[in-house]
Amino acid sequence: MLVSTVGGLFAHRNHRRAMHGLPYMAWSMAYGGLFALGVAFALGRPIAFDLSPAYLLSLLYLAFVGSVAAFACWLTLIGRIGPARASYVGVMVPVAALLISMLFENLAWNPLMAAGMLVSVTGNVLVLRNPKT
Repeated sequence: MLVSTVGGLFAHRNHRRAMHGLPYMAWSMAYGGLFALGVAFALGRPIAFDLSPAYLLSLLYLAFVGSVAAFACWLTLIGRIGPARASYVGVMVPVAALLISMLFENLAWNPLMAAGMLVSVTGNVLVLRNPKT
Protein backbone atom coordinates (compact mmCIF):
# COMPACT_ATOMS: atom_id res chain seq x y z
CA MET A 1 0.00 0.00 0.00
CA LEU A 2 2.89 2.36 0.75
CA VAL A 3 4.43 1.91 -2.71
CA SER A 4 1.01 2.27 -4.33
CA THR A 5 0.34 5.48 -2.39
CA VAL A 6 3.72 6.97 -3.28
CA GLY A 7 3.17 6.01 -6.92
CA GLY A 8 -0.25 7.67 -6.86
CA LEU A 9 1.24 10.87 -5.46
CA PHE A 10 3.93 10.92 -8.15
CA ALA A 11 1.30 10.27 -10.81
CA HIS A 12 -0.80 13.15 -9.49
CA ARG A 13 2.19 15.47 -9.52
CA ASN A 14 3.06 14.44 -13.06
CA HIS A 15 -0.54 14.88 -14.17
CA ARG A 16 -0.61 18.43 -12.78
CA ARG A 17 2.59 19.12 -14.74
CA ALA A 18 0.88 17.82 -17.92
CA MET A 19 3.21 14.81 -17.89
CA HIS A 20 0.57 12.15 -18.39
CA GLY A 21 -0.12 9.64 -21.09
CA LEU A 22 1.16 6.36 -22.41
CA PRO A 23 4.85 7.35 -22.82
CA TYR A 24 5.20 8.22 -19.14
CA MET A 25 3.28 5.15 -18.11
CA ALA A 26 5.50 2.99 -20.34
CA TRP A 27 8.67 4.40 -18.76
CA SER A 28 7.24 3.89 -15.27
CA MET A 29 6.33 0.28 -16.06
CA ALA A 30 9.78 -0.31 -17.55
CA TYR A 31 11.45 1.03 -14.39
CA GLY A 32 9.18 -1.13 -12.23
CA GLY A 33 9.89 -4.21 -14.33
CA LEU A 34 13.64 -3.64 -14.19
CA PHE A 35 13.44 -3.15 -10.43
CA ALA A 36 11.48 -6.40 -10.03
CA LEU A 37 14.00 -8.20 -12.25
CA GLY A 38 16.85 -6.81 -10.14
CA VAL A 39 15.18 -8.03 -6.94
CA ALA A 40 14.67 -11.49 -8.47
CA PHE A 41 18.35 -11.68 -9.43
CA ALA A 42 19.44 -10.38 -6.03
CA LEU A 43 17.37 -13.07 -4.30
CA GLY A 44 18.67 -15.76 -6.66
CA ARG A 45 15.25 -16.57 -8.09
CA PRO A 46 15.17 -18.37 -11.44
CA ILE A 47 13.62 -16.61 -14.41
CA ALA A 48 11.26 -19.01 -16.19
CA PHE A 49 9.29 -18.61 -19.39
CA ASP A 50 6.81 -21.12 -20.77
CA LEU A 51 6.02 -21.18 -24.50
CA SER A 52 2.69 -22.99 -24.12
CA PRO A 53 -0.33 -21.23 -25.68
CA ALA A 54 -2.15 -21.01 -22.33
CA TYR A 55 0.84 -19.29 -20.70
CA LEU A 56 1.38 -16.90 -23.60
CA LEU A 57 -2.32 -15.95 -23.80
CA SER A 58 -2.54 -15.35 -20.06
CA LEU A 59 0.69 -13.32 -20.18
CA LEU A 60 -0.68 -11.15 -23.00
CA TYR A 61 -3.97 -10.67 -21.15
CA LEU A 62 -2.24 -9.69 -17.93
CA ALA A 63 0.22 -7.42 -19.74
CA PHE A 64 -2.35 -5.48 -21.74
CA VAL A 65 -5.62 -5.68 -19.82
CA GLY A 66 -4.34 -6.30 -16.30
CA SER A 67 -1.49 -3.80 -16.51
CA VAL A 68 -1.61 -1.27 -19.35
CA ALA A 69 -5.40 -0.78 -19.45
CA ALA A 70 -5.81 -0.97 -15.67
CA PHE A 71 -3.03 1.53 -14.98
CA ALA A 72 -4.29 3.87 -17.70
CA CYS A 73 -7.70 3.87 -16.01
CA TRP A 74 -6.10 4.34 -12.59
CA LEU A 75 -3.99 7.27 -13.77
CA THR A 76 -7.01 8.86 -15.44
CA LEU A 77 -8.95 8.52 -12.21
CA ILE A 78 -6.11 10.11 -10.22
CA GLY A 79 -6.02 12.99 -12.68
CA ARG A 80 -9.77 13.54 -12.44
CA ILE A 81 -10.51 13.14 -8.74
CA GLY A 82 -7.08 13.24 -7.08
CA PRO A 83 -5.00 10.60 -5.34
CA ALA A 84 -6.83 10.68 -2.00
CA ARG A 85 -10.24 9.85 -3.42
CA ALA A 86 -8.83 7.50 -6.07
CA SER A 87 -7.11 5.46 -3.36
CA TYR A 88 -10.49 4.23 -2.17
CA VAL A 89 -10.49 1.92 -5.18
CA GLY A 90 -8.08 -0.18 -3.08
CA VAL A 91 -10.82 -0.62 -0.49
CA MET A 92 -13.17 -2.02 -3.11
CA VAL A 93 -10.73 -4.51 -4.64
CA PRO A 94 -11.27 -7.09 -1.86
CA VAL A 95 -15.03 -6.68 -2.28
CA ALA A 96 -14.73 -7.40 -6.01
CA ALA A 97 -12.42 -10.35 -5.29
CA LEU A 98 -14.97 -11.85 -2.89
CA LEU A 99 -17.76 -11.48 -5.43
CA ILE A 100 -15.66 -13.08 -8.17
CA SER A 101 -14.71 -15.92 -5.82
CA MET A 102 -18.38 -16.42 -4.99
CA LEU A 103 -19.30 -16.65 -8.68
CA PHE A 104 -16.42 -18.77 -9.97
CA GLU A 105 -14.98 -20.61 -6.96
CA ASN A 106 -18.12 -21.33 -4.90
CA LEU A 107 -16.91 -19.22 -1.98
CA ALA A 108 -18.85 -19.99 1.19
CA TRP A 109 -19.84 -16.73 2.88
CA ASN A 110 -19.71 -16.18 6.60
CA PRO A 111 -21.08 -13.31 8.72
CA LEU A 112 -17.65 -11.68 9.16
CA MET A 113 -17.11 -11.50 5.39
CA ALA A 114 -20.54 -9.98 4.86
CA ALA A 115 -19.95 -7.45 7.63
CA GLY A 116 -16.57 -6.51 6.12
CA MET A 117 -18.14 -6.00 2.73
CA LEU A 118 -20.90 -3.86 4.22
CA VAL A 119 -18.36 -1.71 6.09
CA SER A 120 -16.20 -1.30 2.95
CA VAL A 121 -19.08 -0.32 0.69
CA THR A 122 -20.63 2.00 3.29
CA GLY A 123 -17.28 3.67 3.95
CA ASN A 124 -16.70 4.27 0.27
CA VAL A 125 -20.16 5.71 -0.21
CA LEU A 126 -19.72 8.07 2.74
CA VAL A 127 -16.24 9.23 1.71
CA LEU A 128 -16.79 9.56 -2.01
CA ARG A 129 -20.22 11.19 -2.05
CA ASN A 130 -20.35 14.81 -3.04
CA PRO A 131 -20.61 17.06 0.01
CA LYS A 132 -23.71 19.18 0.21
CA THR A 133 -22.91 22.86 -0.09
